[in-house]
Amino acid sequence: AVEPDTAAVVLDSLAVEADTTSVPFVVEGNRLFLQGERLFRAVGQVEIVRDSLHAFSDTARYDQVAGSLALRGSARVEAETYDLSGRDVDLGMPDGDIRTVKAVREGVLTGDGLRLDSPVIEIFLADGEMERLVATPLRADSTMGDEPLDSVDLVRPVAVAEEFRLTADSVEVLAPEQVIDRINAVGGARGESTSREALNVEGLPEPAQKDWLEGDTVVAFFVEAPRRAGEPADTVNPEYVIDRIVASGEARSLYRMVSSDTSSSPGEKAPAVHYVTGATIVIVMNDGELERMEVDGPTRGWHLEPFTPGVADTTAVADTTAVGDTLPPPDTLGPDTTTVGGSSPPVPPDVVSGADRGSRGGHGQRAAAHPAPRSREWARRWRSPR
Repeated sequence: AVEPDTAAVVLDSLAVEADTTSVPFVVEGNRLFLQGERLFRAVGQVEIVRDSLHAFSDTARYDQVAGSLALRGSARVEAETYDLSGRDVDLGMPDGDIRTVKAVREGVLTGDGLRLDSPVIEIFLADGEMERLVATPLRADSTMGDEPLDSVDLVRPVAVAEEFRLTADSVEVLAPEQVIDRINAVGGARGESTSREALNVEGLPEPAQKDWLEGDTVVAFFVEAPRRAGEPADTVNPEYVIDRIVASGEARSLYRMVSSDTSSSPGEKAPAVHYVTGATIVIVMNDGELERMEVDGPTRGWHLEPFTPGVADTTAVADTTAVGDTLPPPDTLGPDTTTVGGSSPPVPPDVVSGADRGSRGGHGQRAAAHPAPRSREWARRWRSPR
């Protein structure tokens, strides 16, 4: 055990003596425990540096035989192209090379325009560079011992990249040579775009406040961002943008457009809404904007335009409670039978069901299809709610 005043040591003795290529660990902590030449444990404000890796935690344990480095409590790993944090982080290091980095509980990964939040995030590396990562909720059969799961362990992964938010039961990011190629979302996948918030107006329903795409699986493909005119190419850290998004398996999409009313500007009037369903939906992007949509399989679609101010709603029945009697003259109502023999007045017809409405047209047609009430009082009572 090394006392706090001298708790900083270079642990290059952990490498096999015959191996002169191993990179040493530099470990600092309030207390350090060395067990032989291949095992160490650090406790309290732990900081570890190894080549381009920088790690922090409350405690750490390295086992060279097992090829693992376990960081426990407020764990964080900083690398050249990503930062990964969680309650615990495990590094798989067979033969001394870091092959996997896994955050468990409240995992957060950031880097190169991507943020990923998930109970479990596991990164797979090749030659020290991230090639692939997988994010999932924490399952009850995982290596958590007897520690019970809580609500944050069961939330679904959320990936955010280039104003695009992707949620699913599991998320996989493929990034060969640390370049994002695509993001696969599997299991009740949903993608949302936040790039056109200017279209929202007060009172717009929540489902229409974003452009979104859903399906059993949603895949987002990325390409290098095109250069602007006169802009030099960035060969060191080029930007990448979404090229297309593919939803499959009961796919559905909602896309908002500026209303056909050319006199209004975005944000002044509710946008038009285009909703479509199909077996597969492909959204092709161009410089961050939707270029076209391709739908395969049995397809249905709806296009909804907002009401234009000043245009009467011809589907509504006239309000007879207004000043002035708009009912037809008495002789057109037919004989008044409401008081014969002291009998009760006839009951007005019920409001028709949705099926009746569909077969008979709009509200005005529906009212005309039923027999007229036999007195003005009943006519008002029947029609006023309309």
